Amino acid sequence: MAATDERLADLTASERKAALMAVRGSLIESFVDRLGGIGLLDRYALAGAVAGWWYEAKYDLLALSENGFAGVLDGWVENVESMLAPDQDPKTRKVRKRTAAERRQAYGHKVVAAIVPEFLAELAEADARKAELDARWKELNAEPSESGRTARPRATRTLSRGNRSS
Repeated sequence: MAATDERLADLTASERKAALMAVRGSLIESFVDRLGGIGLLDRYALAGAVAGWWYEAKYDLLALSENGFAGVLDGWVENVESMLAPDQDPKTRKVRKRTAAERRQAYGHKVVAAIVPEFLAELAEADARKAELDARWKELNAEPSESGRTARPRATRTLSRGNRSS
């Protein structure tokens, strides 16, 4: 039976969880039955693979059983928005912008790829162009060594002169 909004509203939270666990058992059983005959993996490896996937998806599946598909999507979007929104530093209480690594983590969410694939493509192109320009910058700012090869960049050499003991 499909999990319609009306059907979900009629169930208690414990009934929804019980139904979800029944689906888990059915899913594992169907994978083992259908793929076990191939002989690539034994029944325990197949069951483990499904259980591993289930573990990774359990919060989405719980949200699906509680709120339906729209609720899952809303949760994903809210999660990405919170990962991108400015954050308050717990020590200083000042609002800080998210780091590039934090923003990248948000951009890696599956809902971003579904909603704004053009943005991700442009971001990948910009990253590639930045890498090219960084390499070119290092090449142009490196001093040739006595052997004719390029040495370390000038800025690094200038900064490290005062720190050398020789």
